[in-house]
Amino acid sequence: MLPQLSAAHCPPATWMALRQDAMHPSEAESLLGAPIPSSAAALRVYRTRFWILLSFSLIGMCQCMNCFTLTSLPDSSEKYFNITQGELIVIFNWQPLANTVGALFAAGLYSTLGTRSTARLLAVLATAGPAIRCVPSLVPAVLASRPLRLLCLHASSVINGCGGPILNSAPALLSAIWFPAHERMTATGILGTCPILGSMVGFALGPRMVHHYTQLPSLLYAEAIGTAVCGLLIWIHFPDAPPTPPSGAAQLRAGRAAEASAEEKSELQVFLAELPATLRTWPFIVTCLSANTFLAIYANAWQTIAPSMFVAADYTEADANSFMLVVTVTSVVGGMLSGPLLALSGGRLKLLELLSLVVCVAGLAGLTALLPTPWWSEPLFAAEGGDDAGSSSSSAGGASAVADRWVVLLLLVVLGFAQGVSWPPLFEIAAEMTYPISEGTSGGFTGLTNNLGGVIFICAPAASSEIPCLPS
Repeated sequence: MLPQLSAAHCPPATWMALRQDAMHPSEAESLLGAPIPSSAAALRVYRTRFWILLSFSLIGMCQCMNCFTLTSLPDSSEKYFNITQGELIVIFNWQPLANTVGALFAAGLYSTLGTRSTARLLAVLATAGPAIRCVPSLVPAVLASRPLRLLCLHASSVINGCGGPILNSAPALLSAIWFPAHERMTATGILGTCPILGSMVGFALGPRMVHHYTQLPSLLYAEAIGTAVCGLLIWIHFPDAPPTPPSGAAQLRAGRAAEASAEEKSELQVFLAELPATLRTWPFIVTCLSANTFLAIYANAWQTIAPSMFVAADYTEADANSFMLVVTVTSVVGGMLSGPLLALSGGRLKLLELLSLVVCVAGLAGLTALLPTPWWSEPLFAAEGGDDAGSSSSSAGGASAVADRWVVLLLLVVLGFAQGVSWPPLFEIAAEMTYPISEGTSGGFTGLTNNLGGVIFICAPAASSEIPCLPS
């Protein structure tokens, strides 16, 4: 029988050590004030964790892929649905708005309903969103009616977006529940970056399936069916937790739940008590706001208008999608390697986070200076050798365009990799700073600050019917 450990038994410093597996159970015994069995039977790792990782990662990929389907093909989407560029951006922006509004609600769902029911709700939302988006293609009368057409597109974006906060609150929580300490950072990285992999699939799949705007329905049907299949995996098997904790952190979590049950506190009461405690943790609030200010600019604002910025720089739509594919691939690679990079840094989470954010800022600043933006129609730094750096109409311009392309690709690789590395440590830092608050609650607050910043930074471009200063 495992000991029932709680916050009173374990100070934050001990919790941080246990999370990083830096302490042998026999060493932790005297600090915890309660015996921890040192036998292998005390903690057990289950192969089910790989099914949890696979099924949740796949539905996360699909949810994010469906977010970027229309914005990855702006010209085709605008022509097929007969909408303006501004309307397309507003449709997309429902998703970060839903993430912001629903972040704390999603954290409460994990606390009250458990991981299985909440994951199944995510599967339903992620499946219903793209299904509704197919209605105009399946029903010609809906496609012909502008109000009904827009209603379907907006409803699809809202419903799919409501799955975002459920997805964002999960990485640190699921890795703490299912994975041993030495695998937890890698699991958090995979769970946190698979949604980015979904956007990569969207940017890669769209241009290869849609060569003319009339082919857009085929892409919508394929994504809806694929999402439904991945959602079915969640419904087949997704336990709330393993029978025996896989790590000291999971053991402490189980002890806190048992203590709350013994005090006859409901899961909702525990969650509501965690909210003000989280807001009083100023190091956590400052860290989330500072890190997510940049990540919100990048993920919610810059990525939304980046394809149009590339097109405005005289790259084709195919080029723009290739560029976005590069940044998402490198971001996924960075997230997957966050665990090994943490080991190389000697387990210094904050140092890894700081370095990755500094590199992110440098990469994004360079790209912004080289491309037209909603605030200036000409690049701040044009390449030498031609009047139009992005044009290939002349040999000088063409050579300049090649040089610009390599610079853009280099900056995209740097930006994507650093952004991917920065995301998983942020969840782990949040969990450590807010102990003994649940990882789901800290993850919900982390997602809230990210998406709140995103909504703020995308308001200006979304308010107009066209992106200002970007030539069509």
